[in-house]
Amino acid sequence: MNLRRLLSRLGLVALGLVAGVLVAEGIGRLDRFTRGRELLFPNLDGYPRDLYVVAAGMNFPNPDFKGEVTSFGYAIRPRFNQWATRGPEPTEGARRWIAVGDSVTLALQVEEEQTFSALLAQAIDREVLNAGVDGYSTWKETIRAAQLAGALGAEGIVVTFFTGNDYYDNHQQVQGRSSSAVGPFPRPGQPKFPIHPAPPRAPTPAYQKWLHDHSVLWAWVTVLQKQQQTRTGTDRASLHFKEELTIFTSRAREALSRELPHTVPALRDLAATGERLGARVVVAVVPPAFAMSTATAASTLHAFGLDEAPDIVAAQTTAVRAAQQAGLEVCDMGPPLTAAAASGAHPYLAFDGHLSVAGHEIVATELARCIGSPSP
Repeated sequence: MNLRRLLSRLGLVALGLVAGVLVAEGIGRLDRFTRGRELLFPNLDGYPRDLYVVAAGMNFPNPDFKGEVTSFGYAIRPRFNQWATRGPEPTEGARRWIAVGDSVTLALQVEEEQTFSALLAQAIDREVLNAGVDGYSTWKETIRAAQLAGALGAEGIVVTFFTGNDYYDNHQQVQGRSSSAVGPFPRPGQPKFPIHPAPPRAPTPAYQKWLHDHSVLWAWVTVLQKQQQTRTGTDRASLHFKEELTIFTSRAREALSRELPHTVPALRDLAATGERLGARVVVAVVPPAFAMSTATAASTLHAFGLDEAPDIVAAQTTAVRAAQQAGLEVCDMGPPLTAAAASGAHPYLAFDGHLSVAGHEIVATELARCIGSPSP
């Protein structure tokens, strides 16, 4: 075989490999392959170390943050004002609502104007402050609402109850949490609070960083490794997911009976706080991405070593009922989000368990319907 023929064949092999990789990349991005594993993808990257400040045991977005939040599929440069809410400074004398919640409310996966709080502001013709904070429980959300409403005033408060982990967070964060003592928090003229840095990351070779940012196949390799580590218990950082997911298994009723004694008092404290502040409180109950169908729920449970029949109803209906019994207005996001997913829409991000742009639009529309037309 002469050299020219050999090089020609090698070139064909190389082209075939490139074509195969491109086809595999395209297949790897298909929604049906990612559904049920959304919880594994966001952990591929961490938040910037200076994203949060800390005061009195609570995290707040850093008003001076200037960096970028990235994960597979998005790169967002959020802005936070001097009150540590996402967006512009509050307008003096404005008629406003305050949106509190965890990462579902803060929504660092979409642009500021695409969040449901920004869309809700347009729909009800009110200023809506996005006071979401990653990892917050209902206890902390109530404190945050009391801080802002007490300082700035508010007609109403939207509280996101995310059934994916709020039961668990209310259990873990119950100690010493009461809105009667709001504690210090970022506001104009206050001293700077200390940065709450994320753990430092191990140095990453340049080629790995490039693959992480651009290759679905690389993401899948990492996810499958994490899935195996989670199932075998060697990835301790993901073990809490098993506890959170129990309320979506055949043992849901039993698991919820253990969690409710921590969530019910939190909801009652929220109701009492709204009454004390003279603010209307609406609780938006949001299900996780995997609870859109029993098939995706089963896939999620399997990914975390829980091979049992899923129950995608109990956690949602229990949260709705508990909030209603606490005297709160409830806006159930389960039906519109599930209907959207069933129709072929994508209310959640493919490589992340958070709401997509379409999901934020659905939540904003439903919240506007639940709130109705505020008084002039």
